[in-house]
Amino acid sequence: MTTIFSKELLELVHKNVFQEDTEMCGNLQLVQESQQYTKFYAFPDINRGARDNGRGICSQLNKFSSPYLFHTHPVNHYAYPSVEDLWTCVKFRGPPYNGFFFSFLFTKWGLFIINPKGNPIDETQEARLKRHYYNSIIEFHRLTKESDHVSVDYSERVFQLIDQVYIPAVEQTFLNLTLFFIPWSVIARYIHERGELII
Repeated sequence: MTTIFSKELLELVHKNVFQEDTEMCGNLQLVQESQQYTKFYAFPDINRGARDNGRGICSQLNKFSSPYLFHTHPVNHYAYPSVEDLWTCVKFRGPPYNGFFFSFLFTKWGLFIINPKGNPIDETQEARLKRHYYNSIIEFHRLTKESDHVSVDYSERVFQLIDQVYIPAVEQTFLNLTLFFIPWSVIARYIHERGELII
């Protein structure tokens, strides 16, 4: 199914990522849905991050009003999903939780789409899976780290590392999700040509 992000939503998250220093998060509202496509906008009650060790970290506090979640990592934070971003999706997928169908993360590199599938992972597996995740991305983290909590700027080399190292590491750790990535250059082209992002 085709997914459409409104221009207004993309401008909102782009400004937050590149001009602000606290995370933004919220649920996405279905503006229109058919068998062919799903179109998203943002709810007006968007949350801003509270400061934790100098970074503005956003927490939904389990207030999930739709199965579509988005949040941002501004430029002062790593430009890829944290282990908590991933674990939240696989843990909260399906009963007895208010699970997500998708989670959308915007960073200075672009858009990561976290797509849970199947059954949630038993919480007794949390420590083991997180440890496996950290061990799997050590080299990726080393190659893309600029400074504490900050990633290098986007480049073709970064795209290759995401595609060949990071995404396989994530999907081999959390078997009940798939991960996709779209750089800002592609998002900008869609906005210029069509006025919205269509994926």
